[in-house]
Amino acid sequence: MPRKIQAKLLGFELKISLVLIYMVLAFVWVTFSDYGLSLLARFLPNDAVLFLSISKGYIFIILTGYLLFLLFSQQERAIEKKNQIIGAATEEYQVIFKQNLVPMMLVTWPDGKLLDLNENAKTL
Repeated sequence: MPRKIQAKLLGFELKISLVLIYMVLAFVWVTFSDYGLSLLARFLPNDAVLFLSISKGYIFIILTGYLLFLLFSQQERAIEKKNQIIGAATEEYQVIFKQNLVPMMLVTWPDGKLLDLNENAKTL
């Protein structure tokens, strides 16, 4: 399997995994927080039950927002690391290309547009 397809599949699997983890945690939170609230409801006035119900919703929003922030931060660091690797490889390519003793030209296919050439190719 080509590397590009493997990377796309890995990205898809990661997305599915994250969505499934979120869904499981959300179902667990809603189920058990509602169950716990129903147990407390017998001993509390209606206003307190309403307040707790709204509060648990807000807590869920805050927690999931924080988890999304952590996820995005981790993804941003991974992208930055890959960009640094690509930048280093580009610089290395430029050095090899420009300082090569063999005349080298970078040309598009099929129109033959000249993109780059090294010093030794300029003397041809």
